Amino acid sequence: METNESRLFILWGVFLAAVLVVAGCSESDSPNIIHLKQIKYDNALPPNAAFDTFDPTKHIFTVKERNNITGIPDTLKELNVWHDFIYSDQYFYYAYKKGDWSEEEFNNMSPPIDTSSQTEQWVDCISTIAFGKDKNGQWVTILDKDNDEDLSDEEPITFSTDTLEFKTKRMAVKRAQVDLTFEIYRDNQILTQTEPFILTYSPTAGVPSIGINYDKYRRGKWQVNKQTFDVALFSFGYEAVYNPGEFTYLLIDLNKDGQFDIMPGNNESYRTDRPFNVFGETFQVDSINAIGTKIHITKPDTSVLPALALRKGASALNFKAQTIGGDSLAFSNLRGKFVLLDFWGTWCGPCLKEIPNLKEAYSIFSDKNFEIVGICVDQNIKQVRDFVKERNIKWPQIYEPYGQVDQPISNLYRVTGYPTQYLVNPDGNIVAFGNELKGDQLIKTLNTYIK
Repeated sequence: METNESRLFILWGVFLAAVLVVAGCSESDSPNIIHLKQIKYDNALPPNAAFDTFDPTKHIFTVKERNNITGIPDTLKELNVWHDFIYSDQYFYYAYKKGDWSEEEFNNMSPPIDTSSQTEQWVDCISTIAFGKDKNGQWVTILDKDNDEDLSDEEPITFSTDTLEFKTKRMAVKRAQVDLTFEIYRDNQILTQTEPFILTYSPTAGVPSIGINYDKYRRGKWQVNKQTFDVALFSFGYEAVYNPGEFTYLLIDLNKDGQFDIMPGNNESYRTDRPFNVFGETFQVDSINAIGTKIHITKPDTSVLPALALRKGASALNFKAQTIGGDSLAFSNLRGKFVLLDFWGTWCGPCLKEIPNLKEAYSIFSDKNFEIVGICVDQNIKQVRDFVKERNIKWPQIYEPYGQVDQPISNLYRVTGYPTQYLVNPDGNIVAFGNELKGDQLIKTLNTYIK
């Protein structure tokens, strides 16, 4: 006969079994969840280059603090007080709502801002730096690390010479690590967080250049198709805020060489706002938490093909498109020529610097079985047409909209930055890319292949 004690024992056993089942299916074991830890930049990624952000001439409009800055030492000469944003989308949205931008200017942002994740409230995502010369004529740099708009409680930054390494390359820079406090807006609330940043000091003839970049990245492991891969989150910018979008990438060390390939045309970095294919399965980043320590992966209804690594020796990918002049252009019809593919934009400073080099190359080699095809990723086609006419650019141009999913050629070639160039030989194979095709190296590289 079953006693009360035996019933309790059975129920307790069922309860324990249920607990074990739930524990066995915990979030940490789910292939749909990736947990990441914050680690310092290492040899798995190239050094995160600092941006010369503290420079008002490089902003499209004046960046402002909400309150006046106090506590600035009155002993500094040639004083400069500059501001920059740590979280640009929120600042842009706030500035637009407060009338610093017109609706037309805001709507022309590249890429467009997701207004549903921003607030009209003031979010203190602005960093402030002051620098000037002391009585000995030496430059002194003071950063508002606690973000209270008061510099009286801040000590001058001490820069030390540091060596950055990636693979076989080494470079010496003057840097200082700082913990910077700022606010972000997440889940309908304003949150305060403190993150490590690196200030980079570059002496110049005039005012020194002060750059800032995020010093850590998020890294973890992901098990998929019975294999475990190292993964990381990487932002092509200095923001310490992770949003699924154009500038935040999920990196997967597919070849397990201990390094993440982030160069254009790779097959190890994936935009977090688009589906991607790993070993025949299509995945999509559904969400990333505010501090980038947890990624939720889903399987979308759509499917995409696996990415191919576009490196030397790989076959260039064919495409068909219409030029800005209305002509049809099939890349396969250019077989038998050397073709330079140039992904660029009229808004891109480094791209504009390359135009004289491209013009020189075109004038030298255009009658030697050579063609350039520009893929201009920009705000609108009229802007591209006007620019091409004004600059007298003679090679064919294809327009693709900036910040939009509809970028078939850019997506095909997995463009992650501008300018991006590939040199394709008459057999349709890639023979050069990257720095080999920039600056003074362009003509040298073309001379190597085109006789």
